[in-house]
Formats: sequence, C-alpha cells, structure tokens
Amino acid sequence: MTSIGSPIRTINNYVIKKDELLRRILELEETLKHREAALVEQTILTEENNALREQLKFTKRTARIPLQSYVVGKTIDNTGNTLIIDKGARDGVQEKSAVIVGDGILVGKIIKVNPKTAIIRLINDPHSKIAATVLNEDKSIGLVEGGFGISVKLTTVLQTEVLKEGDLIITSGLEETVPRGLLIGSITKVEKEDYRPFQEGIIQPAATLARLTLVGILPVE
Repeated sequence: MTSIGSPIRTINNYVIKKDELLRRILELEETLKHREAALVEQTILTEENNALREQLKFTKRTARIPLQSYVVGKTIDNTGNTLIIDKGARDGVQEKSAVIVGDGILVGKIIKVNPKTAIIRLINDPHSKIAATVLNEDKSIGLVEGGFGISVKLTTVLQTEVLKEGDLIITSGLEETVPRGLLIGSITKVEKEDYRPFQEGIIQPAATLARLTLVGILPVE
C-alpha cells in the first residue's frame, strides 16, 4: 500500500517555506523603507545644518539675527515668483523685510503678512525692484528688476560709468527696510547703446531661487 503522507508533508513544507519567504521579503522591504526614510531625514538635517551655519556667519558679521522660516508653498502660474513661508505676524514678520539665505544673500522681500504665514516676492518676480550698488570703481547705483526668467537685470546705470562682466551687485541701503551689503549676484552681460541715457546689466542671482527651502527674514530696524 502506497503512503500519501510523504507527499502531503512535502507540500506542507513547501507552503511553510513559501510563507516564511514572503514574510521575510515583507520584513526586508519594511526595513528598507525605514532606512530610506532615515537617509532622507539625515539629508534634510544636513542641508538645514549647512544653511544655518552660513546664516550664523552672517549674524556674527552683522549682529543681525534672521528669523528662520521654511518654504511651504509657491505660486503655480506665470504671473509672478512668490513663495509662502511658515512664519507670520505672530512671529514678528513685517512687510518689506529683506529675506536672505546663506551668508547674507538676498532672495526677496516680504510683501504680505498673515497671522501664521507670509509671502515673499523673489528678486526675479516681474514686480520686484531692489535698490542696488555695483562693486566697481564708480560704485554705480541702479535698480535690480525681475521679470527676466531665472536672471534679473540691473537698470538705470549712467552710460559714463563702467560696468564689466563679473562685477558683484549688492543692496545699496537706500531702502529703509533692506540693509546695505546683501549680495544679489554678478553681472554676466552688459547691454549698452549710445542713443540711450542708461546702460543695463544682466545679473545671475547668487542664490538658486528655484530651490529655496529654508530662508531668513531680517528684522526691520
């Protein structure tokens, strides 16, 4: 008489091994998810730590203490370049305050304050105008205007003054709420026509405006 116990035990062992394998796969997938989440968290913490270190340099150099804020939203149309941050009137944020990253790099100004949030108008927004100075021999004064894609433009600089590629552009301090010396960017191209009273310069912003996550709001003094 042929025994059927052995085949049944073989099938049962196969089912058990298959279930054990599936359980082990699920455990490994869960472990991998936790490790990936930990890696993402570590990457974010490292980026934030580096950003805070740079802003600490600015604080030591100027005695100004920026209010740290996270970017929580942005415009999704082509009419402007604005960001929403997670600090507002309850945190002391005021309209027209300068917004920086790193060691004093200007990225925009506050244009609207809500109780818990605020809106930043970036320097490449079509409505943005910043009083600026060129670090050249003439210490040229002009306006930095947005509306030119990822670049911005230095305008209203007299034809008699010398602009060169590579010249650094900083805030002039002629605006009540924006201190002098914040870096805006550098000139990549000079546009000069003899028949025009002013010359212009295309500026590459010092900050990557499309990737802002943590910014500092300078207090209005």
